[in-house]
Amino acid sequence: MAEAADGVDPGIARAPCPLEVPRWHSCCLGGSPRLSDGLPRMTEQDPPLSQAKGVFTDEARPLPANLANVHVVLVQPQVPGNIGAAARAMRAMGLSNLVLVDPCDYGPKTEAPARARVAQEILDNARVVETLDAGLEGLTLVLGTTAKRRGQGMRSIVPLREGIAELLPVSQTQPVGLLFGREQWGLDKSELGRCQLWASIPSPHRSLSLNLSHAVMVACYEVYTQSCGEFETIPLEAAPLNEVERMYDHLNSALIEVGFAPRGGKEAFTQSLRRAFSRAQLETRDVEVFHRIAQQMEWFARKGWQRVRASADPGMPPAEDQGPEGPQGQQ
Repeated sequence: MAEAADGVDPGIARAPCPLEVPRWHSCCLGGSPRLSDGLPRMTEQDPPLSQAKGVFTDEARPLPANLANVHVVLVQPQVPGNIGAAARAMRAMGLSNLVLVDPCDYGPKTEAPARARVAQEILDNARVVETLDAGLEGLTLVLGTTAKRRGQGMRSIVPLREGIAELLPVSQTQPVGLLFGREQWGLDKSELGRCQLWASIPSPHRSLSLNLSHAVMVACYEVYTQSCGEFETIPLEAAPLNEVERMYDHLNSALIEVGFAPRGGKEAFTQSLRRAFSRAQLETRDVEVFHRIAQQMEWFARKGWQRVRASADPGMPPAEDQGPEGPQGQQ
């Protein structure tokens, strides 16, 4: 077993620790605040926790009821930040039942609250116990995570996805658990012996392991996605064919105005446009964007080139204008 860095768990899965990528909300687009480097500022607009059965509420996507029966159990976590990050991973996937067996201090003066952020309520409501027996009390089926290879006296170790698939049917009616070990050496043999299912996170690396909170994230993701089944595909608002044809005509005429001479004439060039755009299903908003592009080209063909010449030759008399933004100013 390779020596682990602080916060890295060889007992979870042998894989490099991925970088934590912040979630960018749709509210960051458009007129949102921006950082000094010009990037949108990340904001948190997460729905609050519900008071019923420890399940989050989300008006856009109701959560499967069985998530209230899934408990995440951490055995002797030694890094406060891992506890907070694990809570946030649970929060992101709709889980909220956290059990901590003999944990380190994760109070307000540690990094746990900062890592948890919007999942502080999960930390506040976590069930803290001294022994594993107490942590597993009331659970009917437990999946233990491990990076160990099957040895003498050990039962079959399945990929995490398969293990979750066996766990979820029971979670429909009864409480179940996901058991994670310490950052440095995971679960020992006696602790794994308390679990009916053993699972590992597949990885191409043997000498590296996932961070504890990252392993929790992977497991919670599998629980959520498998509980939801097939996700509904959001249909595109496909543009009507007559509107697409109008767009082709507009682009064609605008390009000719700025001096583009299509080979084979206008109809041949329109066929080229059809062939190119047919590879992507255009939505109404896409068609509107190309109309604006064509509109700007038409304005430039009439007035814009005079502005360019005037900027190059200050002595040139100004041309009549349509406004500071060309044709956009007339809309």
